[in-house]
Amino acid sequence: MKKSAVASDRVTNDSQFLGRKLSARIGAVTIPIKRFRLRNGLEMDRIYGAWVLLQEDDGRRGFGYTMHVDQPGAMAACEAIGNLLEALPLTPAHLLSIEEIAIDTRAVDRATRSASNALSLAAWDLAGHYFEQPCAQLWGASRKTLHCYDSNALAFAEDHELEGVAAACLRRGVRQAKMIVGQHSVEEDLERVEGVLRVLGPGNLAVDALCAWDPAQAGAFMEQ
Repeated sequence: MKKSAVASDRVTNDSQFLGRKLSARIGAVTIPIKRFRLRNGLEMDRIYGAWVLLQEDDGRRGFGYTMHVDQPGAMAACEAIGNLLEALPLTPAHLLSIEEIAIDTRAVDRATRSASNALSLAAWDLAGHYFEQPCAQLWGASRKTLHCYDSNALAFAEDHELEGVAAACLRRGVRQAKMIVGQHSVEEDLERVEGVLRVLGPGNLAVDALCAWDPAQAGAFMEQ
């Protein structure tokens, strides 16, 4: 589990916390967004989420979620969350390492990946409440300056607008940004990414495939 490598010993060695019994609620939500167009011409004005709420007997809670561009994807993630909760003991010890467990024990499909992400987020949120510290502190927070990116501007830009929007980010003082991939062919996405990198410069672009790729596909794309 990647997070445990930097998490404080206070979390990973606290047997009382790791063994606590939890209850869980799951659900789905629809969220209005700025209208944008997918590759297939479909215009979207909402996204869909699956959520999970973990709770201890004393009332402490942890909230996690995963977002999808389609309602069936969110509902599949809800079902996968329920399946994982049924298959594993409902304790922080298991949920803090749920991403590793999901890969090892179940088919690694989109719904399972999304579900494990939501459960991991909820477990760490619960840990933050239990230890009364932000998760950043539990993960070994740094006081150094950290870079961040604009996750909105490029995500909703038309293909022909990408480089202009990237230039606008720079004019606003935003040096890094994120764009959506996985909705085009690999060749088209590489061309789109190269165009934005010409504006932002190497190392200043994040990409999000919206769960369209498995880890191997994502790794192959980044290698190219």
